[in-house]
Amino acid sequence: MRRVCLVFLLIISSYLLAKPFNVVTGIDRPPYSLQRAKTGVEIELLNAVLDKVVNKHEFVFAPYVRSIKILDVRNIDAMTTASVALYKASGKLSMPYIQYQNVALTLKSANLKLESINDLERFSIATFLNAKTILGDTFNQAVSKSSQYTELSDQSLQLHMLRKNKVQVLVMDINIFNYFNKFHELEVDIHRIFPLTPYGLLVKEDAFKTRFDHALQQYLHSDAYLTLANKWSIDPNLLIKQ
Repeated sequence: MRRVCLVFLLIISSYLLAKPFNVVTGIDRPPYSLQRAKTGVEIELLNAVLDKVVNKHEFVFAPYVRSIKILDVRNIDAMTTASVALYKASGKLSMPYIQYQNVALTLKSANLKLESINDLERFSIATFLNAKTILGDTFNQAVSKSSQYTELSDQSLQLHMLRKNKVQVLVMDINIFNYFNKFHELEVDIHRIFPLTPYGLLVKEDAFKTRFDHALQQYLHSDAYLTLANKWSIDPNLLIKQ
């Protein structure tokens, strides 16, 4: 009987060790996340930290239309790129592990002046999916007065629209723009009218959040963090400072 119980416990232990920690993340947002290659600065950073916290983890790629309710889904343990502004009050959010710098971009040849978010109301705009949720009320009010406002899940298309003069302004993260602009070589003016947007990992269990935050702090103080940022050409000013 004791032998049977021991075998049963070994089987259960093996199952628990084999069960991956499933993390929902968005579709392609290079240089942060590249779905097909399962890489990018955000994916590699989380790989390094999660390897210290769980035995096995896997990324589940899904559209950005997500919310805290994703944690109610069976076998989903966490969600990446959760806005501090939106989710901090939930108590389920880790410390920030990455921050985006959204900017407004215009063609140099157009010589447009943008000094504040409110100025966007005067121009046609292309931006990323769910920008209204991420960028807040002032942005919402401004773009509601715009002659044309478009949100795109494929951010590479934003640069096509600007190049063909289909819109006057792009609103997107500067690192994402720099990644795609390697293929377009657009000459642009960069209008830094938005604050930094920090993101954390949204998790189910408080105990896991504590372990994740501890491992993350260690990683952010390491040379590996700086090496990763350099590999993906991330602006050093956008690194998380501890």
